[in-house]
Amino acid sequence: MEFENNLNLCKFIAQKIKENPQNRITFADYMNWVLYHPEYGYYTVNQPQFGATGDFVTSPYFGSDFGEMLAEQFVQMWEILDYPNPFTLVEMGAGQGLLASDILCFLKKQYPEFYSKINYLICEKSAFLKQQQQKQLKNLLNINQSIQWCDLETLKNETIIGCFFSNELVDAFPVHQVIVQNRQLQEIYITVDSETSIDVTFQETITELSTEKLTDYFKLIEIDLCSPAYAEGYRTEVNLIALDWIKMVASKL
Repeated sequence: MEFENNLNLCKFIAQKIKENPQNRITFADYMNWVLYHPEYGYYTVNQPQFGATGDFVTSPYFGSDFGEMLAEQFVQMWEILDYPNPFTLVEMGAGQGLLASDILCFLKKQYPEFYSKINYLICEKSAFLKQQQQKQLKNLLNINQSIQWCDLETLKNETIIGCFFSNELVDAFPVHQVIVQNRQLQEIYITVDSETSIDVTFQETITELSTEKLTDYFKLIEIDLCSPAYAEGYRTEVNLIALDWIKMVASKL
């Protein structure tokens, strides 16, 4: 099943490359489909990815301390903002719901007044993970009807009094890959190396930038990769989606 899923994903990406006039796609497009394709993507297939039986662990899997420290910070925010009611917590990309559970259980026990004022929203694109979150939070859902699921894009602007937060979300956004070549900034693309009925292999190719936004990004952070400070062949990644994401989050507050 896993082999078939991977092959279907590879064939889908290969088709997208063939449809491109230059027969190539950016690494950002490649990464986006590998992670988020609705049928074959890593985060969307119905199998565990976290914890002892998965591929990696994040802070909440080692204990509740991380969630409890965040909860203390949320209480401070609530106090500084003069105790708004409701105080909305928006968790973006909640995994299997462990962090949400740690935060809410701690607040319910230690800060019941604040807990009663919380409106907890979860932004989650994966239907599978949403089911996992609802299972994890089942007991809290029975007694706290303020836990809801939503899309970040559909939240109205300038309506949220509270805090947007996430754990290891932004680093999972698709990134562009760039490289210094002949003292110029170039971009790394993905092309098809070979394709058969049972196998697809890809390779990298290097050429001009796909968008001026990449140049603008390095101007924004005041880094000149083409200067002598960076060696020929220096390679790095650019998370352009993160810039749009933080603007969107800011617009909702």
